[in-house]
Amino acid sequence: MIRNKKVPGTNHFPQLVIWATNKKVGTLTFEQPRKCSFTYDASWKQNGFPLSPCIPLSGTFHSTELINFIRNLFPEGGAFDILLETQNISKNNIYGILKTIGQDTVGAFCFGEDDFSEQKSNLRLISEKELIARLDSGLPEQLITWDGKFRLSVAGVQNKLNVFVDEDDKYFLAEGQFASTHIVKFASVQFPSVIVNELLCMRLAKAVNIDVADVNHRRIGDHSALVVKRFDRKFTPDRVEKRHMIDGCQALNLPPEYKYEQNFGSKPDVAHIREGASILKLLRFNVNCTIPAQANQKLIDWVLFNIIIGNSDAHGKNISYFVSKDSIELAPFYDLVSVVYESQQTEMLETNLAMAIGDNFDCNEITAFDMLTLADEAGIKFNFLKRRLDSLIEQCLEQINIIDLTNQGLSSSQLEDIDNLKQLIEDRCHYLKDQSKQFKSIIETAF
Repeated sequence: MIRNKKVPGTNHFPQLVIWATNKKVGTLTFEQPRKCSFTYDASWKQNGFPLSPCIPLSGTFHSTELINFIRNLFPEGGAFDILLETQNISKNNIYGILKTIGQDTVGAFCFGEDDFSEQKSNLRLISEKELIARLDSGLPEQLITWDGKFRLSVAGVQNKLNVFVDEDDKYFLAEGQFASTHIVKFASVQFPSVIVNELLCMRLAKAVNIDVADVNHRRIGDHSALVVKRFDRKFTPDRVEKRHMIDGCQALNLPPEYKYEQNFGSKPDVAHIREGASILKLLRFNVNCTIPAQANQKLIDWVLFNIIIGNSDAHGKNISYFVSKDSIELAPFYDLVSVVYESQQTEMLETNLAMAIGDNFDCNEITAFDMLTLADEAGIKFNFLKRRLDSLIEQCLEQINIIDLTNQGLSSSQLEDIDNLKQLIEDRCHYLKDQSKQFKSIIETAF
């Protein structure tokens, strides 16, 4: 069990050093399980970049900013519960959790007690036979714990595995100077179509010039998987270079449970409380970007595309920013899934929007008035919004039936899901096209 207490024989609280490759970034000191302080290393302060804009190289910040930043690195859902259970760690022991998963978190940093550059680099082969056996077991912990070590260190609730993929398309678990280069997502019994759903939505986004992660389908035994190339990683002959990025919650200094705008949920008694991540807050954050206007256009395109495909779960942790010494810019988009389509296959799946369009959280009834309200509140020109909406609709209608997934090894039932999802997206495009035609009259009467 990893506990937070002073190191025996000293007056010091437990510490973790943050490393960027072989450069020391600074030191975290944990005075309490959910309270810590951080000091940047002098050399990093001179030549490096901040953990996030909320934790500047110079100036003041508090434990709240640090804990929010750290907690947004943690996995979510069942994977997080398995971590706590198998490692015998309290959910309040931020130090213990970070020490367990800190070698391969999202972004550029590693968290540990020792000099990271002195750690042994290792690639542990995952044979297809072993992976199939673990998938066949149906036990989530079989994907999460390998050789007694907890291996899932990216946020999100879907079944997934971080792997290093070599030139021969073999999978490895990585340590030391190596790190995962891909995230492999697996279908579940509850959502069997989610893999091909994301495959089509991501490929469609790329086809309409939205910057997204590269994805491919792979069949592993009887199991379907989506292989996502990490855009915060770059493979070189002797190591994996990391690029730092933060998610929307880290950018906005919000804890992970505030990834939804209605941070207390959508029940009538609490629906009015909207303190979580929102489109407006993200647009305001974009003033920090190197080219704010470009960031805003990318963000608006992402919002509109999510409406088109029916992705109601586009929350504050499903958007990220690259952070460097001289710039902040939007990272490629990821986790694009038509939740509306999944809700047609699975009863009781929530389709309320993670972030409202205007004041509307109903993904299936977004109107011209809602979109114009959002533009009005954000200071976005109405004609710009209409141009982007019309362009994306036309491109989606053109590209949806051009996309060829026949080389992806899909089953007949998966191809049927693809056809049904294409039809749903086409229907949503035509609905939104009708809404776009109403922009002029609504602007004249309501704005």
